[in-house]
Amino acid sequence: MAKIDVARGHAIFPAPVRRGHRLRRVAAVAALVSLAVLAALGVAADLMLAAIATTLPSVEAIAAFDPARTTTVMSHDGVVLWTLRTDRRRVVPIESISPRLVQATLAVEDERFYSHDGWDSRAIARALWANLLSGDPAGQGASTITQQLVRNVPEFGVGRRKTLRRKVRELLTAIRVEQVLDKRRILELYLNQIYYGHGAYGAEMAARTYFGTSADRLTLSQAALLAGLARSPEGLSPYRRPDAARARRDQVLRRMLRNGRISHPELDEALAQPLRVASALRRLPPRRAPYFVDWVMRTLERRYGQDAIERGMRVVTTLDWRMQKAAEKALSGRLPRGATQGALVCLNPHTGNVRAMVGGTDYREDSFNAAVNGLRQPGSAFKGILYAAALDVGAVSLEGSVADRPPLDPASDGAWMVRNYGGGRSGAGVTVLDAIRRSVNTVAVRTIDRTGVDLVRVYARRMGITTPMAGFRSLALGASAVHPIDLAAAYGVFAANGQSYLPNGIARVEDSSGRVLEEDDPWARRRPDPLQPTTTMQMNEALREVVLHGTGQAAARVPEARGKTGTTNAHRDAWFAGYTPDLVAVVWLAHPERRPGARLRYLPMAGATGGNAAAPIWARFMRVAAPRQREVNRRRDLPEHRVARMQLASRAPAAVSQAPAGASAIVAAPAVSAPTRLASAGTAGPMRAAPSLPAPEGAVCAESGMRATPWCPVTLPRRGAEKSPVGPCPLHGAPRGEG
Repeated sequence: MAKIDVARGHAIFPAPVRRGHRLRRVAAVAALVSLAVLAALGVAADLMLAAIATTLPSVEAIAAFDPARTTTVMSHDGVVLWTLRTDRRRVVPIESISPRLVQATLAVEDERFYSHDGWDSRAIARALWANLLSGDPAGQGASTITQQLVRNVPEFGVGRRKTLRRKVRELLTAIRVEQVLDKRRILELYLNQIYYGHGAYGAEMAARTYFGTSADRLTLSQAALLAGLARSPEGLSPYRRPDAARARRDQVLRRMLRNGRISHPELDEALAQPLRVASALRRLPPRRAPYFVDWVMRTLERRYGQDAIERGMRVVTTLDWRMQKAAEKALSGRLPRGATQGALVCLNPHTGNVRAMVGGTDYREDSFNAAVNGLRQPGSAFKGILYAAALDVGAVSLEGSVADRPPLDPASDGAWMVRNYGGGRSGAGVTVLDAIRRSVNTVAVRTIDRTGVDLVRVYARRMGITTPMAGFRSLALGASAVHPIDLAAAYGVFAANGQSYLPNGIARVEDSSGRVLEEDDPWARRRPDPLQPTTTMQMNEALREVVLHGTGQAAARVPEARGKTGTTNAHRDAWFAGYTPDLVAVVWLAHPERRPGARLRYLPMAGATGGNAAAPIWARFMRVAAPRQREVNRRRDLPEHRVARMQLASRAPAAVSQAPAGASAIVAAPAVSAPTRLASAGTAGPMRAAPSLPAPEGAVCAESGMRATPWCPVTLPRRGAEKSPVGPCPLHGAPRGEG
């Protein structure tokens, strides 16, 4: 603003400020701020480097590192089931590793290995530029072999977390390793440490796993294949993705040519060779209880990470070796009624501890653990859960009468007609006890109508079923697939008089120094009691009748056995879920078929039912396992387990029934003839009919490849380019029950 000069009588204007001066002033301030920020970052970096440097492994620790560490997995009775050192890694000197594998590894992982000091500035710059052009910050890595080594050795404390601090620690540790060890020793450690997939650690075990030979006898083509696996062992597996594995092998060979490690004729000869690997995957050397050990190791990896396992552990499991041998023997040899595959899982119902587990008939042929991961319809074996829910809410009573005829349901429009096994029905009233004993399907569906589908689903979850339950009436007949271990946990509720425990396989874990990392407490795994005591008493009475006079009579030779049979449509699955006062076990049988290039499918087993196929195997196992568990209980001074039983009004009351010699006693309860708890209005939710069209939109059955129905155990999403299947799956329909 102008000022007035009174003496001279005119306005005085201030001199204009030049624009250049203002810009220089702003630039000076920005420079000062930038210097301050850089100084602060420098101080922070120095502090971080100083902090990391104090935690780097010592020279002595690096020099003394031995890749042959041991993790031991033991049964609860002291039998060594598996050791990590012996089975998954075989340490050999670098002289016993083919030079071809060394050259291929250097060509594809670290071509400037002999000219850097643990980190490669050129590789870092090249990776940054490539990632900048591609727009993917994590697209291309620049880790040297030394950096990969320290990342994979738990003793060096680097780990795999994607943080700046970890990356700096990795680089500093790699530099220190280069200062302590020579290049030959670093290569030797790396080639004995790296994971090649399918459980093979190190070059020697990888050579034996994929080619059935030793590491010093690898051909150029074989060496290139192994060197290429280090990037993604599972994604480039020659067994699962042979095309990807071959493309990666060829890429490694061309890289070797470019680096001058092989000649053009050698390249052409190696490229022309087919992808020859062992005709059947050479799995790890035999180990005891392999399915169970796999399950335990995956649990440990989730809890502690692979690095902790590699450091060494002593793991005491809940498995009993004598019971395990009995379980394997029961499922060995020729299975009954045309079955070719099966699973058995046994729990202590009073703790949830797994005492025996067999996930298949031959681990070398198929390592898939059907006991834990198998997903199949249980058929009438689900009725134990159904009737427990119905009794618990007062929808039915054991001595109540229900009509043995298909329930009316206009909403189904004739899409599903309930049938009893064998096709017959009396039309007259049948007691619920007799319906359970004879596995009457019409009564089961009428029972779920009274109880409510949604309420039965709630009880299934409470009792231990972890898989989704279909919201249809056919759930009463086992339409929804379950895991065998879940079904065992659910039936364990009856044996434990209403208590429920999360299944567990680990009793104690110690690190390599003997420090206790974990000691199991069953009470910490106890779930809220899902059933009233009177409900478990009634179910114990009913399931005893199934064994004595019903569909499960093949299990009657086991003292105090109780259980339920199950068979799915066309006899594709046979089940028996049963228990004694001390143990609960589930047996599943089937006849899967997998043809080359075709989907896995399950073939009918002519005449096979849960009663004539699965129950005899259960009985053979339990005749060994049940006395063994009682012996263990006596040695540990544990109280004698008793199964609560309800004396029905129509029977003579008794204080305590006489148990067979050596069997746990049964506690009798006062007679009742009416349910003790009623469901509140609206609890059950709306009842829905079984639909005639598939529920999952656009899904296909994993077994048949046709349009999925609500009863297909495993479904897959249809890819956009795939033609939609014409009809619904012919293999999985509404279940009809079994005998």
